Amino acid sequence: MISHPFTQPLDPLQCFIKKLNRLEETFSVSPLSELEQEGAVRRMHFAVDAGLKAMKGHLATSGYLPDVPTPPAVLAAAWRRRIIFNGHIWMDMLSRRSQLARDDSPETLRASMEELESRFLPELIRLRDWLIQHPCSGERKQ
Repeated sequence: MISHPFTQPLDPLQCFIKKLNRLEETFSVSPLSELEQEGAVRRMHFAVDAGLKAMKGHLATSGYLPDVPTPPAVLAAAWRRRIIFNGHIWMDMLSRRSQLARDDSPETLRASMEELESRFLPELIRLRDWLIQHPCSGERKQ
């Protein structure tokens, strides 16, 4: 069977880096129109999901993945392993993502953009930097 090069899935870390780079590109234009803000919030959603998958992959490779890898369990394990530094911000990202699925009012969008720029983006960047600096060596729990 021949595999097409464009169907090759990226590893979770590379996917996260790509999604976060796209999110960072959003802030190179200022000020953002309402449509561009909606796009930034959508990119945040993709970056958060990719970040969770990258954390999950790192935890799995190192033998620390929770038995039931729900997002809160993955975040707790990542916090215990010092992969993330502020679990509250990550829980707020998940909460905001869920809220935006139900409420896309201009007020919610504006609040999301403020949080994205001041709180969420720096935390996503911290995760990217940590994962790049600490490649998983495949150590296992004993």
